[in-house]
Amino acid sequence: MTIYKRGKYFQYRFTLDGKRYRGSTKTSCRQQAEIFEARQRDRAYQSLISDAGDRTIMTCRAAFDKYLNTKGERLSSRHAVASALDRACSYFGDDRHLHTLTSNDIANWCKHLRDYGVRKWIIDPVSNKRVVGDRIGDMSDSTVNRHLAYLRAAVNYADTAWDVHVPDISKAIKVQTTKEPPSRKRFLTSTEAWALVDQLADHLVDPVTFSLMTGMRQANCLNLDWSQVNFDARQIIIVLKGGEEQVVPMSQPVVDLLIEIGPRKEGFVFLRDGQPISSPRTAFRAACRRAGIEDFTWHDLRHTFATWMVQRTGRINLVQTALGHKHITTTMRYAHHDQQDLADAFGKVADGITL
Repeated sequence: MTIYKRGKYFQYRFTLDGKRYRGSTKTSCRQQAEIFEARQRDRAYQSLISDAGDRTIMTCRAAFDKYLNTKGERLSSRHAVASALDRACSYFGDDRHLHTLTSNDIANWCKHLRDYGVRKWIIDPVSNKRVVGDRIGDMSDSTVNRHLAYLRAAVNYADTAWDVHVPDISKAIKVQTTKEPPSRKRFLTSTEAWALVDQLADHLVDPVTFSLMTGMRQANCLNLDWSQVNFDARQIIIVLKGGEEQVVPMSQPVVDLLIEIGPRKEGFVFLRDGQPISSPRTAFRAACRRAGIEDFTWHDLRHTFATWMVQRTGRINLVQTALGHKHITTTMRYAHHDQQDLADAFGKVADGITL
């Protein structure tokens, strides 16, 4: 409780579910002021309950945790959903009642996400684990949109599945959702890829080559542990964004690369001076500049792998399996034919037409 004296009487001040309450206790006795403040707090809480009618009242933390426990295993991006909802709880407050969220709360949360931005991952020297570090860039519109979508899904589920008193935030989320740019279509030709590899710093040559040959995400690549590598079965077991495991076959070039590194029973596969590679962005961008490659990110190595596979096999379903996608529509964003392939395809159609 917050009791403080101003002038003759004690004043009270507290916040419940994002709403501020303050006023005079009309007494100069601290004990009586504390009793008055407790009554005001109880009245405010009873008012919240009465607004809900017969529906269930839940806090943000309770509702979101129950949602994850109920739906989590079936969510394709469980870790991303959990992270977004945890950020929402941290901002709104664990004890904030769900139904008291307002349009202003949603707008301010979006502003907070953009101000917080993207953080650099660093290796904690004590635990030897990756932890959040300094801000290194803005949070993209698509990432903010995903946060809003996860929040909306959790609130809607609480409404329909448990009859929880929830806020009407659909309009607020629609207003705050921004138009996203078209999906990237950036990939490398074989010539560009090996030009990039030639310009890489020594500690990035193996992980970049490995990514080009497996299509793994940066996190899966840099966090790869020797315990995940099975040379006998020629397989690598990785954990996807949704928490599910994926078996990645090892081609002979991948096997040769890993053997050259020097297999161990456990520990990070890719190291720099004996330590895990924490933030390769600066070195990777520098290599791209030296190779004359513009507008290219580490994740585009995955695009490149997918594009090469569909170009050389013509089977998009194989690419879907290789990338660990549940839906073929997701895979279609990654598999792009180059312009010469497209021109050749148009030519084959035209050759068959007699005018």
